[in-house]
Amino acid sequence: MPPAKGTIGKRPEVVAKVSGTEVGVRPVPPKGGACVGHPTHLWYPVGHNEKRGVSSGSDAMKICHGCPVQLECLMYGLEWEQFGVWGGTSEHGRKLIRSKLRISVARTEYE
Repeated sequence: MPPAKGTIGKRPEVVAKVSGTEVGVRPVPPKGGACVGHPTHLWYPVGHNEKRGVSSGSDAMKICHGCPVQLECLMYGLEWEQFGVWGGTSEHGRKLIRSKLRISVARTEYE
């Protein structure tokens, strides 16, 4: 089995598959972030609608600002996450960074 992709998440815990084929162990997101204890939906916005309580992601980004693991989280998000807010960046923001740095996000399924 090949080693886990990237250098983030030194605690591999989840088997990763690409098109049904096991490709290694996916690292877990960094622990000890400012996000601990906040509702998960803040990091996975589905649109901006304050009246219905739907997150735009801005609340999550505010929480990320000054987080002790923000950079680790951003690096994890760049390598592994297409969706949600990671390291204080939106999906679109990470897409721009990936494009400039020529990083491709791993598309995996969880076992």
